[in-house]
Amino acid sequence: MEKEALIKRIRAFLKKDSPFEEESSNLLYLVRFILLMLCAYCVLMDIFIFANGVVFFGFVLLVTLVANIILLISSYSVKATHILYMLAVVSIISSGILTAGFGWRASFHTVIFVMLLAMWYNPSKAVGEKVVCSVLIAVSMCIISLKTPVGHLLFKSDSFQQTFLVYTNTLVFTACLSVVSYFFCTQYIEAERKLYLYNRELKKLSETDPLTKLPNRRYAEEELAELDKKQEALGSQITVALGDIDFFKRVNDTYGHDAGDFILSSLAELFKKYMEEFGFVVRWGGEEFLFVFDGMNGDEAMTSLDKLRRKIEKKEFIFNEQKIDITMTFGVAEYYKLYGVENTVKEADDKLYMGKTGGRNQVVF
Repeated sequence: MEKEALIKRIRAFLKKDSPFEEESSNLLYLVRFILLMLCAYCVLMDIFIFANGVVFFGFVLLVTLVANIILLISSYSVKATHILYMLAVVSIISSGILTAGFGWRASFHTVIFVMLLAMWYNPSKAVGEKVVCSVLIAVSMCIISLKTPVGHLLFKSDSFQQTFLVYTNTLVFTACLSVVSYFFCTQYIEAERKLYLYNRELKKLSETDPLTKLPNRRYAEEELAELDKKQEALGSQITVALGDIDFFKRVNDTYGHDAGDFILSSLAELFKKYMEEFGFVVRWGGEEFLFVFDGMNGDEAMTSLDKLRRKIEKKEFIFNEQKIDITMTFGVAEYYKLYGVENTVKEADDKLYMGKTGGRNQVVF
């Protein structure tokens, strides 16, 4: 429990918000995490180097440790970008001096690659500025490689000390690179997730009728196109029907448009539940609804719609303590590949018209 509490305190310390509104919290967290790792590294390496009597380079690491601690504390009052630039300068100078003493193979210079990757992570800077930083870092690396020995100086190549330096530096800076890479990956994945959810929400909004919360005509056209492919592949039967509220204008004129909206919303809720086992329903426009029966022929769809028609006829619609009687007329048409979706819907519309002119409150097939 104490270990968990300590981890939580460290995490809270690292994730403390920046005083700058435009600051990237992820970049700030990354910079602090790298600084914390480098501080721990400096302590470990300082103990090792002082223990081996290399006083000058021990002081170099001690100064580097102090500088990293100052930068870590400053990250709570200075922009993360500025901290990152200062950290890069400190890393280049200290790694250059240490490489000059222990040789290129000791791998002190690898910390510079961590700075390079962290700079590219910064979302607040333009690509041009990042390229300039990359060039400066590359130049620094070239100078260090040209001015420092490839092999060993202070420790022999086959000694325990040299082996310790090589493996410790490699492991520590691999860990640092992994941390930066993790931040890159999580940022990308999170951005992709947010984009996916945003696009899905936009698609849902574009395909949903705001009043009834039913899918709209656009959704129906896309779904019918998919059913068209399914029917061609599997030979399954598809039937469509158009339903229209009888004398809906009279409802609006008598009880008001709010009452009309109430009727539409109430019917939509009823239709949605009723059609769950048969297919789907959409608001086609105005007081018209399109019903799509997947896997049902015209006779079966007609029987189902007649049950729905009677249900609507018997249902009590109460708005502002007033009872509103509603009936509906339906036109049914079976889908055939030769007809296509558009002609099938048109045929259903023609049948609906026949029902309207033939007395309403009926299903015509």
